[in-house]
Amino acid sequence: MKSFLIEKKYASYNKPIYSIPNGIDPQIFFPRDRYACRQQLGISQDSLVLTYVGSLNRFIQEPGPIIEALGREKPKDVVLYMIGDGNKRKELENIASKFGAAVIFKGRLPQQEAALYVGAANLCLAPYNKALFPEGKFTSASLKVCEYLACGRPVLTIPCERMDYLLNHGEYGFLVENEVESYRKFFQATPSIREILEIEKSLINNLNNSTLRAQGIVLTWKDIAEMYKKVIRDNYTCK
Repeated sequence: MKSFLIEKKYASYNKPIYSIPNGIDPQIFFPRDRYACRQQLGISQDSLVLTYVGSLNRFIQEPGPIIEALGREKPKDVVLYMIGDGNKRKELENIASKFGAAVIFKGRLPQQEAALYVGAANLCLAPYNKALFPEGKFTSASLKVCEYLACGRPVLTIPCERMDYLLNHGEYGFLVENEVESYRKFFQATPSIREILEIEKSLINNLNNSTLRAQGIVLTWKDIAEMYKKVIRDNYTCK
Protein backbone atom coordinates (compact mmCIF):
# COMPACT_ATOMS: atom_id res chain seq x y z
CA MET A 1 0.00 0.00 0.00
CA LYS A 2 2.77 2.43 0.95
CA SER A 3 4.67 1.92 -2.31
CA PHE A 4 1.41 2.22 -4.28
CA LEU A 5 0.57 5.58 -2.68
CA ILE A 6 4.04 6.94 -3.43
CA GLU A 7 4.05 5.57 -6.98
CA LYS A 8 0.71 7.24 -7.72
CA LYS A 9 1.88 10.47 -6.05
CA TYR A 10 -0.84 10.31 -3.40
CA ALA A 11 1.99 10.64 -0.89
CA SER A 12 5.65 11.64 -0.96
CA TYR A 13 8.86 10.00 0.22
CA ASN A 14 9.66 12.83 2.62
CA LYS A 15 6.49 12.36 4.67
CA PRO A 16 5.88 9.44 7.04
CA ILE A 17 3.44 6.80 5.80
CA TYR A 18 2.17 4.04 8.06
CA SER A 19 0.33 1.03 6.68
CA ILE A 20 -1.82 -0.44 9.44
CA PRO A 21 -3.87 -3.56 8.62
CA ASN A 22 -7.08 -4.84 10.15
CA GLY A 23 -7.21 -7.08 13.20
CA ILE A 24 -9.12 -10.23 14.10
CA ASP A 25 -11.23 -11.06 17.14
CA PRO A 26 -9.47 -14.04 18.79
CA GLN A 27 -12.63 -14.89 20.74
CA ILE A 28 -14.33 -15.78 17.44
CA PHE A 29 -11.55 -16.65 15.02
CA PHE A 30 -9.37 -19.44 16.39
CA PRO A 31 -8.60 -23.04 15.34
CA ARG A 32 -11.60 -25.28 16.06
CA ASP A 33 -11.99 -29.03 15.97
CA ARG A 34 -13.15 -29.82 12.44
CA TYR A 35 -14.97 -33.01 13.43
CA ALA A 36 -16.98 -31.18 16.10
CA CYS A 37 -17.83 -28.30 13.73
CA ARG A 38 -19.09 -30.69 11.06
CA GLN A 39 -21.05 -32.71 13.57
CA GLN A 40 -22.75 -29.55 14.84
CA LEU A 41 -23.52 -28.33 11.30
CA GLY A 42 -24.53 -31.70 9.85
CA ILE A 43 -21.68 -31.79 7.31
CA SER A 44 -20.23 -35.10 6.12
CA GLN A 45 -16.90 -35.98 7.73
CA ASP A 46 -15.74 -37.49 4.43
CA SER A 47 -16.18 -34.40 2.24
CA LEU A 48 -13.46 -32.02 1.14
CA VAL A 49 -15.18 -28.82 2.25
CA LEU A 50 -14.60 -25.40 0.71
CA THR A 51 -15.97 -22.40 2.61
CA TYR A 52 -16.57 -18.87 1.38
CA VAL A 53 -17.65 -16.15 3.80
CA GLY A 54 -18.49 -12.72 2.46
CA SER A 55 -20.51 -10.58 0.10
CA LEU A 56 -22.45 -12.09 -2.79
CA ASN A 57 -22.61 -8.80 -4.70
CA ARG A 58 -20.05 -10.06 -7.28
CA PHE A 59 -18.02 -6.87 -6.92
CA ILE A 60 -14.78 -6.96 -4.91
CA GLN A 61 -15.51 -10.66 -4.34
CA GLU A 62 -16.36 -12.66 -7.47
CA PRO A 63 -17.19 -16.30 -6.65
CA GLY A 64 -18.82 -16.96 -10.04
CA PRO A 65 -15.77 -18.47 -11.77
CA ILE A 66 -14.98 -20.99 -9.04
CA ILE A 67 -18.63 -22.08 -8.85
CA GLU A 68 -18.71 -22.67 -12.62
CA ALA A 69 -15.38 -24.52 -12.54
CA LEU A 70 -16.58 -26.70 -9.66
CA GLY A 71 -19.65 -27.63 -11.70
CA ARG A 72 -17.71 -28.32 -14.88
CA GLU A 73 -15.11 -30.54 -13.18
CA LYS A 74 -17.20 -32.08 -10.37
CA PRO A 75 -14.23 -33.24 -8.25
CA LYS A 76 -15.19 -36.18 -6.07
CA ASP A 77 -16.56 -35.39 -2.59
CA VAL A 78 -15.82 -31.65 -2.92
CA VAL A 79 -18.59 -29.33 -1.67
CA LEU A 80 -18.64 -25.55 -1.39
CA TYR A 81 -20.50 -23.74 1.40
CA MET A 82 -21.36 -20.11 0.62
CA ILE A 83 -21.91 -17.97 3.72
CA GLY A 84 -23.23 -14.49 3.03
CA ASP A 85 -25.78 -12.61 1.00
CA GLY A 86 -26.01 -9.91 -1.63
CA ASN A 87 -27.93 -8.71 -4.66
CA LYS A 88 -26.17 -11.19 -6.98
CA ARG A 89 -26.96 -14.28 -4.92
CA LYS A 90 -29.62 -15.46 -7.37
CA GLU A 91 -27.16 -15.18 -10.27
CA LEU A 92 -24.65 -17.31 -8.36
CA GLU A 93 -27.35 -19.86 -7.52
CA ASN A 94 -28.23 -20.01 -11.22
CA ILE A 95 -24.58 -20.64 -12.15
CA ALA A 96 -24.44 -23.46 -9.61
CA SER A 97 -27.68 -24.94 -10.96
CA LYS A 98 -26.67 -24.58 -14.62
CA PHE A 99 -23.38 -26.43 -14.16
CA GLY A 100 -24.51 -28.84 -11.46
CA ALA A 101 -22.01 -27.53 -8.94
CA ALA A 102 -22.01 -28.94 -5.41
CA VAL A 103 -22.68 -25.60 -3.73
CA ILE A 104 -24.81 -24.95 -0.65
CA PHE A 105 -25.92 -21.37 -0.03
CA LYS A 106 -26.49 -20.67 3.67
CA GLY A 107 -27.23 -16.95 3.50
CA ARG A 108 -26.12 -14.36 6.01
CA LEU A 109 -25.19 -15.86 9.39
CA PRO A 110 -24.09 -14.46 12.77
CA GLN A 111 -20.31 -14.18 12.98
CA GLN A 112 -20.03 -17.00 15.52
CA GLU A 113 -21.94 -19.40 13.26
CA ALA A 114 -19.99 -18.32 10.18
CA ALA A 115 -16.80 -19.16 12.08
CA LEU A 116 -18.12 -22.72 12.56
CA TYR A 117 -18.28 -23.14 8.78
CA VAL A 118 -14.69 -21.91 8.55
CA GLY A 119 -13.79 -24.46 11.22
CA ALA A 120 -15.57 -27.18 9.23
CA ALA A 121 -13.59 -26.37 6.08
CA ASN A 122 -10.51 -27.93 4.58
CA LEU A 123 -9.89 -24.87 2.43
CA CYS A 124 -11.33 -21.33 2.55
CA LEU A 125 -11.90 -19.06 -0.45
CA ALA A 126 -11.09 -15.42 -1.12
CA PRO A 127 -11.88 -14.97 -4.85
CA TYR A 128 -11.06 -11.29 -5.22
CA ASN A 129 -11.86 -9.46 -8.45
CA LYS A 130 -8.38 -8.15 -9.22
CA ALA A 131 -9.67 -6.24 -12.27
CA LEU A 132 -11.27 -3.69 -9.93
CA PHE A 133 -7.93 -2.57 -8.55
CA PRO A 134 -5.71 0.00 -10.32
CA GLU A 135 -3.49 -1.76 -12.88
CA GLY A 136 -4.55 -5.05 -11.29
CA LYS A 137 -2.59 -4.24 -8.13
CA PHE A 138 -4.45 -5.49 -5.08
CA THR A 139 -4.39 -2.71 -2.47
CA SER A 140 -6.79 -4.09 0.15
CA ALA A 141 -5.62 -5.28 3.57
CA SER A 142 -7.99 -8.29 3.30
CA LEU A 143 -9.49 -9.01 6.69
CA LYS A 144 -11.17 -12.13 5.29
CA VAL A 145 -7.92 -13.98 4.62
CA CYS A 146 -6.51 -13.05 8.03
CA GLU A 147 -9.64 -14.41 9.74
CA TYR A 148 -9.43 -17.66 7.78
CA LEU A 149 -5.77 -18.04 8.76
CA ALA A 150 -6.56 -17.21 12.39
CA CYS A 151 -8.91 -20.21 12.30
CA GLY A 152 -6.03 -22.39 11.15
CA ARG A 153 -7.49 -23.03 7.70
CA PRO A 154 -5.49 -22.85 4.45
CA VAL A 155 -6.71 -20.35 1.85
CA LEU A 156 -7.33 -20.40 -1.90
CA THR A 157 -7.04 -16.86 -3.26
CA ILE A 158 -5.66 -14.79 -6.16
CA PRO A 159 -1.96 -14.39 -6.97
CA CYS A 160 -0.80 -10.88 -6.09
CA GLU A 161 1.80 -9.29 -3.84
CA ARG A 162 -0.50 -8.93 -0.81
CA MET A 163 -1.91 -12.47 -0.98
CA ASP A 164 1.54 -13.92 -1.60
CA TYR A 165 2.65 -12.20 1.61
CA LEU A 166 -0.34 -13.37 3.67
CA LEU A 167 0.05 -16.96 2.46
CA ASN A 168 3.82 -16.78 3.03
CA HIS A 169 4.61 -17.59 -0.61
CA GLY A 170 2.19 -20.52 -0.74
CA GLU A 171 3.04 -22.07 2.63
CA TYR A 172 -0.49 -21.42 3.94
CA GLY A 173 -2.55 -22.09 0.83
CA PHE A 174 -2.89 -21.78 -2.93
CA LEU A 175 -2.69 -18.84 -5.35
CA VAL A 176 -4.95 -19.27 -8.39
CA GLU A 177 -6.20 -16.66 -10.87
CA ASN A 178 -9.90 -15.94 -10.40
CA GLU A 179 -10.84 -17.38 -13.79
CA VAL A 180 -12.87 -20.44 -14.75
CA GLU A 181 -10.05 -22.18 -16.62
CA SER A 182 -7.54 -21.61 -13.82
CA TYR A 183 -9.93 -23.13 -11.29
CA ARG A 184 -10.68 -26.03 -13.63
CA LYS A 185 -6.98 -26.87 -13.72
CA PHE A 186 -6.88 -26.64 -9.93
CA PHE A 187 -9.83 -29.04 -9.58
CA GLN A 188 -8.39 -31.43 -12.17
CA ALA A 189 -5.54 -31.99 -9.73
CA THR A 190 -7.35 -31.22 -6.49
CA PRO A 191 -4.98 -31.46 -3.52
CA SER A 192 -5.83 -34.42 -1.33
CA ILE A 193 -7.19 -33.95 2.16
CA ARG A 194 -3.87 -35.31 3.44
CA GLU A 195 -1.92 -32.66 1.46
CA ILE A 196 -4.14 -29.87 2.75
CA LEU A 197 -3.80 -31.17 6.31
CA GLU A 198 -0.01 -30.88 6.02
CA ILE A 199 -0.41 -27.20 5.10
CA GLU A 200 -2.87 -26.78 7.97
CA LYS A 201 -0.46 -28.39 10.42
CA SER A 202 2.27 -25.89 9.51
CA LEU A 203 -0.19 -23.01 9.69
CA ILE A 204 -1.52 -23.91 13.15
CA ASN A 205 1.99 -24.51 14.44
CA ASN A 206 3.00 -21.02 13.29
CA LEU A 207 -0.14 -19.56 14.86
CA ASN A 208 0.66 -21.19 18.18
CA ASN A 209 4.30 -20.09 18.23
CA SER A 210 3.33 -16.50 17.24
CA THR A 211 5.16 -16.61 13.90
CA LEU A 212 2.12 -15.21 12.05
CA ARG A 213 1.83 -12.43 14.60
CA ALA A 214 5.52 -11.58 14.27
CA GLN A 215 5.12 -11.49 10.48
CA GLY A 216 2.16 -9.12 10.78
CA ILE A 217 -0.13 -11.64 9.07
CA VAL A 218 -2.56 -12.41 11.92
CA LEU A 219 -2.94 -9.54 14.39
CA THR A 220 -5.65 -8.96 16.97
CA TRP A 221 -7.50 -5.66 17.35
CA LYS A 222 -5.44 -5.13 20.50
CA ASP A 223 -2.29 -5.38 18.39
CA ILE A 224 -3.75 -2.88 15.93
CA ALA A 225 -4.59 -0.44 18.74
CA GLU A 226 -0.97 -0.60 19.90
CA MET A 227 0.20 0.19 16.36
CA TYR A 228 -2.02 3.30 16.25
CA LYS A 229 -0.80 4.37 19.68
CA LYS A 230 2.82 4.06 18.57
CA VAL A 231 2.21 6.19 15.48
CA ILE A 232 0.55 8.86 17.61
CA ARG A 233 3.34 8.79 20.19
CA ASP A 234 6.05 8.98 17.53
CA ASN A 235 4.47 11.88 15.67
CA TYR A 236 2.52 13.93 18.19
CA THR A 237 4.61 13.94 21.33
CA CYS A 238 3.78 16.73 23.73
CA LYS A 239 6.22 19.64 23.75
